[in-house]
Amino acid sequence: MIGYRGIDGFRRAARVTAWNALFLLAGLALVVGGGEVWIRSIQPAVEKQPFTENTVLWDFSPRVGSRLKPNSEVRFTNGRDFWTVTRINSLGFPDREPIDGQRAAESCHVAVIGDSIIEGLQVSIDEKLHIQLEELAARRLPDLDVTASAWGLMGTGQIAQTAFYDEFVRRMNPNLLVLVFVPNDFIDNVPLLNAINTGYDPDRLPQRSAERDKDGFMVMRPPGGESRPHKLPQPPLPPERRAKWPLRFLNWIESQTSVRSEGDRFSTFAHRSGVLAERPRYAPILADGPMPRDAYALVKKASPRVRKYALEYTSFGLDRFKERADRDSVHLVILSIQQMRERQSRGASPLFDALRALARTRGVPVIDQYDHAIRQGVEIFDLRWKHDGHWNPLGHRLAAEALVEWLAGNRRVCDDGDESSPVDDNRS
Repeated sequence: MIGYRGIDGFRRAARVTAWNALFLLAGLALVVGGGEVWIRSIQPAVEKQPFTENTVLWDFSPRVGSRLKPNSEVRFTNGRDFWTVTRINSLGFPDREPIDGQRAAESCHVAVIGDSIIEGLQVSIDEKLHIQLEELAARRLPDLDVTASAWGLMGTGQIAQTAFYDEFVRRMNPNLLVLVFVPNDFIDNVPLLNAINTGYDPDRLPQRSAERDKDGFMVMRPPGGESRPHKLPQPPLPPERRAKWPLRFLNWIESQTSVRSEGDRFSTFAHRSGVLAERPRYAPILADGPMPRDAYALVKKASPRVRKYALEYTSFGLDRFKERADRDSVHLVILSIQQMRERQSRGASPLFDALRALARTRGVPVIDQYDHAIRQGVEIFDLRWKHDGHWNPLGHRLAAEALVEWLAGNRRVCDDGDESSPVDDNRS
């Protein structure tokens, strides 16, 4: 038999437990409710999204390699910042149809070459760098009659991009060739680093690449030669399971704490490195230490040998463009995007400094978008999407302004008849 004191103690304990449970549930509801409000503020409702999945179709050209399927439609989104629908032109690039050679020859034609920054699937075609360049130049430098074209493809560095020039750009006889340089170009130019980051087989990359021959000389290597890029081997994958919760915040928690896709599950950085370490030609390099996941890790964590490779391969790519520009009497400049200096500390920007040193030894001017944005009083991080590192329309705009500013100080780039002296480099 329980005494009165025992019963009172039990009741008090039950009340305390009930109140604690109530406070716990209330706190949990507050967190989940607040999280749901937050996630809905940054993620439009599914029914309000034009689409939720990317649709990108690929094509293969033996001379160019993988490219976007000509005349296809690309739907592209990160689910938060942008939803774009872009028509791919007949050459496999997200741009208007190129102007004909005669019109290009009559104008001051600027050809812009780069990777996904210039591909620009995150914005509409009208918002891209080269279109804004034409519009700005028409207002500020109308006497130059500037026309422009863009040749960009995700995951390519300068070595792969030489194919764009050889197959498409050269026939337009451009006055100015702009290489848009991004931090990961140091990675993408090296087949081994490219493979570790993309999962492609470094010996059968889907774009033009480079390798050393038996005598140690760097030589060009054609694309892999298959319509389907050859991937590194993957282990068997179990079926993916993920709960579908009624609240978007809980689904977001699930996506952040669990494996999201087959690629995230097993095609990891470490797994790719392990696969390639079994090949004799790559084993010594991979034995030096961890491979860089991105260009910033290349500076801080990679071995001296890997950093040396990154500079050598990038130098080789720049040399190939310099040879082409000299042969075809085309002025060559490099546009360094703001991210080359975005993570600088104490005034040091090792990626930009390395690029500037490579460019200076080759006599190639460097236009610094970071410097231009600072001089215009624009916040650097405002040039990119909040949840994506690519340029937003303002980023494309500031790049176009930097090019127009450079053209204004180097007008004779547009004068085919004046080849008497080198172009002034007022930004290197």
